[in-house]
Order: sequence, then structure tokens, then C-alpha cells
Amino acid sequence: MSLIVLLGMHRSGTSATAGLITHFDYFPGHQLILGDEFNKKGYFEDKKIVAHNKNLLQAMDLVGWQDAGPAKKIEENNGCLNLIKQTKKVFLDQYSEKSNKVLKDPRVCRTLPFWLKTFDEIKERALYIFTLRNPDDIIKSLLRRSRVHPNHSALLYAAYLIDAERHSRGQVRALVRYEDLLNKTRDVLGELDNRLGTAFLAADPKTLSDACSFLALELNHKSDALSIESSIFIDFAHEVYKAFDRHFYDASPAVFDQLQDKLDTLRAMLEPWLAKSARIEAMESQIFVPGQAIYDAASQNAYATVYWKTPSLNYLQSRSLVQPCKFGGDEQTLVFSLPATPDRFLSLRLDLTDRPALCEVREISLNDAMGGVRWTAKDRHDFVNISADMRLFFDEGDRSGFTVISTGFDPKAELAIPEAILTEAGEGWTLTAKVKFRLLSEGVPGVVNRLQSSIRQADNAQQALKTSIAEVSSLKMELAEKNSALQKQASESDALRVQLLRAEAQLELLKDLMISGSELDRL
Repeated sequence: MSLIVLLGMHRSGTSATAGLITHFDYFPGHQLILGDEFNKKGYFEDKKIVAHNKNLLQAMDLVGWQDAGPAKKIEENNGCLNLIKQTKKVFLDQYSEKSNKVLKDPRVCRTLPFWLKTFDEIKERALYIFTLRNPDDIIKSLLRRSRVHPNHSALLYAAYLIDAERHSRGQVRALVRYEDLLNKTRDVLGELDNRLGTAFLAADPKTLSDACSFLALELNHKSDALSIESSIFIDFAHEVYKAFDRHFYDASPAVFDQLQDKLDTLRAMLEPWLAKSARIEAMESQIFVPGQAIYDAASQNAYATVYWKTPSLNYLQSRSLVQPCKFGGDEQTLVFSLPATPDRFLSLRLDLTDRPALCEVREISLNDAMGGVRWTAKDRHDFVNISADMRLFFDEGDRSGFTVISTGFDPKAELAIPEAILTEAGEGWTLTAKVKFRLLSEGVPGVVNRLQSSIRQADNAQQALKTSIAEVSSLKMELAEKNSALQKQASESDALRVQLLRAEAQLELLKDLMISGSELDRL
């Protein structure tokens, strides 16, 4: 019987390592979190384990996984004993019938004290695998996935590894370097066998081949296009990385204790900012996450409507086209077929929904009878007379679509289609909208992220303004000095001009005297 516990920062290779280990009949849990665009092969995290770790983080005065603050030490009181009892139940519910199991959730780096006491109580011997990855790659990956500020990611990186190292001292441990995991998989398995006493390399050839094939370079989650500016926090993350990379097996505890002291100092420097970040994460964690039943209820009698106006008649309910809206994660293509009318179209109005909603719009276009696209909504200027309960958000750096937030039950806007195109429009033409309809509550994380981004932009603009003011002040001083020099030169020029005028006058006087002398000689 064997239990392997994975310890490592988010995006450091814990999923890849867990996925590799499961090929050797190690059980990861009953209800695994499915893969997504950031981890296509899966996370190998059990939902109940993750949910319980979130509760343990709160008990340690940590808001969530992004809280880089210090964790409160667990105390021998009724509250702590109750949490250990719950931890024991969660663990046994998931793993009691399995001989080989793997526990993976990066949050365990912070909540390990509870798990250690649980393992002691149930006499479970755990083996620990640390995953180590260059902090630059993790920072870039988190920036892309979760929009975490680089300095924040660097501090999280240090907190996770330092906490995990301190809590697991005296346990059977091994270190897996992410690049080796991808490129030298068999060597990594051999190192784990030597350090932990496992028997991965003793598996049959097909199992070994399948396990090694599971790992691929596409698991290398980062964005090389992103550039990370150096800072004391990022430099510290690299210091932690080097300590683990070079001294994981041979360093004395004092080496990592010194890193803990530096981490505490850096935390103190960022305390106000960390507190704000924790509050934001707390707000995000309380957002209502709907299921399919909620989506179905929200979709009842939900419609998108297009109205048209002609020179003779305004918008009327009887002159409208209706398509049902279905809430959920799937994109809908709404097609409104324009009717034949005795008058030309003067304008079209789109009521994208009839209730509060978050609408992710990929395209709104007007197409002629042959299917040709004659007009497309590209920015906010393509919408006019927008109602007060409708907000449009365009990302200047993203041309793949835009977001419409409806806060009421009658959101509407006229489409700014050129008159020349509307004059041609008629029967057989279609207005098409490709939209994902979501509940309004699902838009809060995006709003929070935009708020954070705006705050960072404002901070950067303020810093740039301060720099510009300093540069202007320096330039003013330089200009004043040059002006003073010019004035001095002008004064010297005036004095020289006076001297020249005097010399000219003396020269004229001398000429007159010479002429007078010549005349006297003749006489």
C-alpha cells in the first residue's frame, strides 16, 4: 500500500506528475476536475479534496489559493480537532478501498499540517513528491490563465514551496524538475524509485511506454510572448528556486529558514496590497456558480428581438422578429430573416435579451440575400440610442468579440448601419448574431479583473506622470540655465557693441584730425 502526496505551486507540473503516476495504478479520486484549455489532459484533482482544502485555508486565515499571506498555525482546540476529523472522513471516503493512491491539490502545500495529523491518526504512511519549475514560466502561465500580477505570483511561488518544505521535514521526499519530467521521464521515474522506494521502472513495457507518452511538450504551459520585468519579488522567487534545485537533499533547515525570514520581510512590504487582493478573491469565491437546472430555468420564455423602422412607421411589437435565448456555455447563432416591406428600412433595433444577462457576442452582421456580409458591428460606435440598462464592453486588444451586460428587462440599441446599405435591404436579407448567454452573476469575475487591470493601468499612468513631471522640471531648470547663459551672452554682446561704437567714433575723430593735419601742412 502506498500514498503519494504531490507538493508544488500551481502551474508547476503537479497535474503532469499526477497524470504520469496514475498510469501505474495510483488512484487520484472519484470525482476529478475535468481538463480545460489550460490543462487539456486534466487536473487529476478530486473535487471533494479541493473543496475541503478551501475550507482548511479559511481555517488558517487564508482567503483562497491566491492569498500569499502567512498561514495561521493550527491549535489543539475543538475547532482544529473537528477539522482533522472532517479531513479524515474526506480522505477515507475517497481512498479507503484503494491500495495505491495519489493526492494532488497544490493547496496542500499550505494545508499540510492538517493532513499530517490525519495521516498519523489513520496510520497512513505518505511519500511526498515536490514539483519544481522555473518561476518565470509559472508567472507567465498564471498571468495568462488567472491574470495574477507577476509580483503576486512570485510571492505565492515562494510561500507554497517554503511552507511545503517546512511542514514535510522528516518525511520521505523526492524532487521532480519539470523540464526533466517532460524530457527525461524514465530518469525521473528511476530517481523516484531510488528516493521513495516505489517500483515505477519495474512496470511492464507497455505501461511504461503509455506513461511516458502521456507527457508531451504541449504540457509546457507558458507564453513566451509575455515579458516579465525584474523586481525584488521575482528575484526572491528565483532565489527560492535555486535553493530547491541545488540543495533540496543536502541543505540544512537553516537554509530554508533564512528564506522564510526573507519571505516575511517581503510580505510586510506588500501587506496593504495583499489584503486588497485577498478581499477581491473572497468576493470571487462567493459568486454563485450555476448548474444546468439554473440555466434551464433562466432560459424559460427568454427571447432576443429585432425591430425595424420605416419612414412611415416607428418600432412596433407587430413589426418584430423573435428568436429564443438559451442560457449556458454553448454559443447560439440567432438568425433574423428580414421581411418584405412596402417602405425601405430606416433603421434596425436589436433587443439582445429580455432579462438581466451577460452576453458574450462573437459577431453581429447584416447579410444580403446571397449570404454576403454587408455590415458587421466592430466597436461601440456601431450602436446608438443605447438604453440605460445595457452596457457594452469592447477589449481594444481583442477583436474576437465583445460583451453586452443587461442589468434590466428591456435592453436595446439601434444598429448604426449605413443608410445606403439599409436602402438595399429587403426580403431574403438576414441579421445574424452569434452569442453565448450567461447569468449576470457570471460576469462578476470579469468585472473584477477589468477593475484590477484598470487599477494597474492607473498606477502605471500615475508613475508615468510623475516621471514626466520630473523630466519637465529638469528640462525647465536646464532651459533656465540656458536662458541665463543667453542673457549673459546678450549682455556681453551689448557691452561689446558699445565698445565697437566708441571705437568707430574714435576712428572717425582720428580721421578728422588727420585730415586737419594734412591741410595745415599744405598751408
